[in-house]
Amino acid sequence: MAADRDAAAMATAARATARLQLPLPDLATAERELAEAVEELHELGNAWAEAITEVSRGRLAWLRGRTDDAQARFDRATEVAEASGDLFTLSVAGNHQARLQLVRGEVDAAEAGCVRTLLVSIRLHFEEGIAYGLEGLCAVAAARGDGERAGMLAAAADAIRQRIGVFDAEAFTVHTPQLDAMREADPAAVAAGERRGAELTVAEAIAIALPDEERDRIAPALAQW
Repeated sequence: MAADRDAAAMATAARATARLQLPLPDLATAERELAEAVEELHELGNAWAEAITEVSRGRLAWLRGRTDDAQARFDRATEVAEASGDLFTLSVAGNHQARLQLVRGEVDAAEAGCVRTLLVSIRLHFEEGIAYGLEGLCAVAAARGDGERAGMLAAAADAIRQRIGVFDAEAFTVHTPQLDAMREADPAAVAAGERRGAELTVAEAIAIALPDEERDRIAPALAQW
């Protein structure tokens, strides 16, 4: 039965994704399971599960150092999510795209991606996604030498994470190296930003993170936070 195949494929994808979180991840097994699962899910027309499984495939490729493959997987996840109207996976895939672009030194593209997915996360009231967006824009600010802004966004994101209790694996946390380099270059600015950022509400942090035109456009939505 299709329902049984669907459930089995999702279980395989979940098991493979969990393998990536282990201290010594079994990448070979996870890669095989994810490939099998995504093929089955695509055949069954389960777009949500296919898209989120492609994100896991991208994370695995990232762990293997295959950044071109990882970016292709995140692009595919975004394509499937957009086609099905899946805003949640669009946010998750977009955050991964932007973080990988930061690793690759594509700062302008990463900034645009962080803003785009931050806006999606705001629509969903998805606080983990908002934290990712703030962290990504923290890395952008640090890369451009704005220590105070980087410190503010990092502290605001950390406050969200501490409250919701959700943290990402260290391998995919890309803003901390940028922030540490900025802290070494201008410790006073970063410290001042961190003090201010720790006191921000979620709405205030979003308002600081977004470009002026986007902040003005979503002002009514921010008022609800």
